[in-house]
Amino acid sequence: MKEAAFEKREAGFVTKSQVIANSHYQWTDSNKWRFASLPGSAAFLFFSGQMWFVLLGMALFVMALQLCEQLVFKPTTNPLLCSLIGFKLAHTVSQFGVAPRQDIPFYGMIACFVLFIHVLHSAKFNKMLQMLAGTCTGRSKL
Repeated sequence: MKEAAFEKREAGFVTKSQVIANSHYQWTDSNKWRFASLPGSAAFLFFSGQMWFVLLGMALFVMALQLCEQLVFKPTTNPLLCSLIGFKLAHTVSQFGVAPRQDIPFYGMIACFVLFIHVLHSAKFNKMLQMLAGTCTGRSKL
């Protein structure tokens, strides 16, 4: 399971999920074509061979998704952004399994964007903008 979580999709390499799913794509020329057989999060967790692990893992996925939505909504107070990111997170969980470590940069960019929105909404940033506008017009509030 650890090997499947950290593998990287590369030319000439067949992913563990394709081998386990006995996908016919594993016999294509992987130097020329890249196909994927998506196991999904439940099947990925079943790589462990334990049903209790699948149930616990799915419960943790649900709690993590809920926490992520709250972490987006609290600093941005934007329900549309929250629902869009929640949708993308749910999609990632449902399509989970093909080199999941390659999603890390994408979610890192999303985290930076949420932080950027938080800074733009902050009172200190607005105060700084007002001061800057005052100095540009010649009226300083100092």
